[in-house]
Amino acid sequence: MEATVFPNRPAFPIQPAPSPSNQRLKFNPITLPLPPQPPSPPSFPLDPLLQHLLHLSLPPSTTTTPRKPKLIKSAQINYTHLTPPHKSTQSVKLQQTHNSVSSPRPKYYRKRAVQSGDGPLDFLPANCKFIHGAILEQPVSNSGVFFDSIKFELLEVDLVSLLKGLDVSGNWEKALSLFEWIVLNLDSKNGKLDNQLIELIIRILGRESQHSITSKLFDELPIEEYSLDVRACTTILHAYSRTGKYKRAIALFEQMKAKGLSPNLVTYNVMLDAYGKMGRSWDTILHLLDEMRREGLEFDEFTCSTVISACGREGLLDEAEAFFAGLKAQDYVPGTVTYNSLLQVFVWEGGSVL
Repeated sequence: MEATVFPNRPAFPIQPAPSPSNQRLKFNPITLPLPPQPPSPPSFPLDPLLQHLLHLSLPPSTTTTPRKPKLIKSAQINYTHLTPPHKSTQSVKLQQTHNSVSSPRPKYYRKRAVQSGDGPLDFLPANCKFIHGAILEQPVSNSGVFFDSIKFELLEVDLVSLLKGLDVSGNWEKALSLFEWIVLNLDSKNGKLDNQLIELIIRILGRESQHSITSKLFDELPIEEYSLDVRACTTILHAYSRTGKYKRAIALFEQMKAKGLSPNLVTYNVMLDAYGKMGRSWDTILHLLDEMRREGLEFDEFTCSTVISACGREGLLDEAEAFFAGLKAQDYVPGTVTYNSLLQVFVWEGGSVL
C-alpha cells in the first residue's frame, strides 16, 4: 500500500543501529592515524603531585615515612628574625644584644631601650652613639681591654651621657666596668671625678641592690672629698648597713650633717636600722628619734618597726612597750608590720601581748 501512496520514494540503504555512547571507537592504526595528543605543560609536576596526594590519602600505618605536622610552626618561628618596618636594623641588633645579656633588670627598662627612630638611644650625643654601640658588642669580661683600646675616644665624649645610655640599655654591669675604668685612668690634671658621674653609678647600683659592690667601691674612693646629694649618700649608707660596715655608715652620716646636708626620713630610717643591728645603741636611737621630731619628720611604718626590732635584739621589753604606748598616745595607728615586730619581741622575751 505504501508503494501506491509514495510511488516515487527512493529506496534508502539500511543504516546500521547506532552504537552506545559509552563504547569507544576503535581505530585501525594501520589505516587511520591516532589524533594528536595535547602537549603536557612542562612546569607542572603532575606525577609528583599525584604521588603526594596518594601518600596523604593512605592510612598512617601504610606510609613509608612519618609525617611532620610541626613544619608550619617552625616556619612561623623563622620569621622572627625579620626586621619590622618601623624599626631600624640597629635597633633590632641592639635588642637582640640586650636579650642575650643576663640581667635582673625588669621588663620596664628593657622596653625603654627599644624605641622607634634612628636608634634606641636618641638622647645620646652624636659622638657617644658609636662608642655606645661598640661597648654593647663587647663581653663584660673584655670591657677593660676594650676601653684601653679606645681611651682617646672615651676622653672626648660625655661620660655621664654614655653611662646613662648603658643604664637605660639594661647593661648595668658594663656601666660599672666603665666607671671603674674611669677611676683607674684618672690623670694628674683631672684627678677628681664628676659628682654627677658618681651619683649616677650609685643610683644604678642601688636600684640593682648591689650593696656589696657599692660598699667595696666606696671603700676605695675618698667619698668625703665629693659633694654628693642626700639621695646618693643615703644609698651608700644603706649599702654599709646591709654589709655590716656600721662604723663606716656612722662616719658618713656625721660627714653629711657636717657639710650641711639635711637627712630625710629614709636617711634616718637607714641609720636607725644600722644602730639597731650594731647593738647597745638604745640611747643613740632615742637621740635620733628626738632629732627627727625637731626636723618635723613624721614616723612611718618602717621607723616604728625598726625601733621595736632594735628593742627585741637587745632584750628591751619595757622600752618596746613604752615606745608602742607612746605611738598610740600620739594618735598613731600602727600597721601590720609594727604589730608583727612587737609580737616578735614578746615571743622572744616570753612576755604578754598588750
